[in-house]
Amino acid sequence: ITIRPDGLDEAVEAKTLPKWEHMEISTLLSRIREFGVEGMGGAQFPTAAKLQAALEENRSDYKLLIINGCECEPMVTCDDRLIQENVEDILLGIKILKKILNPSEVIFAVEDNKTFAIDTLKSALEQHRQNLGEHLASLRVLPSKYPQGAARNLIRALTGIEVPYKVHTAELGIVVHNVSTVYAIKQ
Repeated sequence: ITIRPDGLDEAVEAKTLPKWEHMEISTLLSRIREFGVEGMGGAQFPTAAKLQAALEENRSDYKLLIINGCECEPMVTCDDRLIQENVEDILLGIKILKKILNPSEVIFAVEDNKTFAIDTLKSALEQHRQNLGEHLASLRVLPSKYPQGAARNLIRALTGIEVPYKVHTAELGIVVHNVSTVYAIKQ
């Protein structure tokens, strides 16, 4: 591939989708794809492709969306700070994912050493319950244990399900997104 810049150094206008709730899922997926959102938890897998694969599995017996707020390495604090500073944007990202995937359950997982992030999430989730009457996600606080943030480890810790090596989590009706990816989806 050869990339030749046009030399204009212009940014693509990033207009929000004000009525995203009423848009087709395919439109939302196209937007996520066009803006290059990819998994920000480390794997960098294209998010639209991951969501499309989950939709194609079309599992009706068990659909779980896990928001991974567990850091992948000890002493890393980017997810912690992101939750503390952008919780409302993250919750809107969860709403978008819920529209796309229609999961039976949403779990927001955070390690127990992220006390400020936990308090911020508890407060924001409760506020959504009280003000809007909507249950966005259940907060699960897990022990800070390396490598808790790895998707398969996280699934096992939350559900007890052991994901076989050659099986994609979508085949089990489970989708895991890092909190940074959820934030990028909202953006």
